[in-house]
Amino acid sequence: MEFATRTEGVDVTVHPGAPNGPVVAEFTDIPATGSVALDDRVYETCHSEVTDPGGVHDLYFIARWDEGDQPELFVRTFQFQTVPEVQVARDPAEPAGENGWHTTGVTLTSTTSGGGGGAAPLWEREYSLNGGANWAPAGDAVSIDTDGDHEVLVRAIDAAGVSSGVVTVPVPIDTSALEIAVGGIDDGAALGRARTSMSRWRRPMWSPAPPPPRRPWTRWRPGDCRWVNIGSRSPPRTQRATSPRPVRTSP
Repeated sequence: MEFATRTEGVDVTVHPGAPNGPVVAEFTDIPATGSVALDDRVYETCHSEVTDPGGVHDLYFIARWDEGDQPELFVRTFQFQTVPEVQVARDPAEPAGENGWHTTGVTLTSTTSGGGGGAAPLWEREYSLNGGANWAPAGDAVSIDTDGDHEVLVRAIDAAGVSSGVVTVPVPIDTSALEIAVGGIDDGAALGRARTSMSRWRRPMWSPAPPPPRRPWTRWRPGDCRWVNIGSRSPPRTQRATSPRPVRTSP
């Protein structure tokens, strides 16, 4: 409903059938709209929840203000409407990439149902790319072509600031082609056949260093990193029988 008044604090109630009928809508503490004269009125749209009385009725608007005030209250238009529901379609409807990612830009088209069709001038559709901090008109199709994991919010809002339910549309986009770089390989060079068994690459691990070849009658002492003698044992020499050398004598 649109009101024009010079002062704030006016209350308005709406009654079906008679001035003393049940209250189906109530506007409390209407703000000053900026009107300065009868021929210089400034209107502001206000809203209120409405109880449906059923049937067809004449409506009576009753205004109340403090004694001694003269707000010069005017009502220009009023509209009964329900809050619409918002639907959003994506083009392309299904992502071409893996894990739900789009590889091209996405176009969003929003429609509404109920609430007078959710169309202007009663309702305007809006969208937000930053969690609702800022809103932009979404009456036409909205195109999103920047890479990123976008979360688009879409709503319908009327002149009084009444908002429909917010629809959240995930739009993950990645238009960059995947590139795999292999370090240490010249451009255009061919990779050789890789070994198929890791056991061929196994080597004994020594710390701090592998021991030198073992010498007889010694053992390896890890703390000193050297071979140490364990005795002076030596194999016995092989004994061989000898005969005296013959002596030649002269005749």
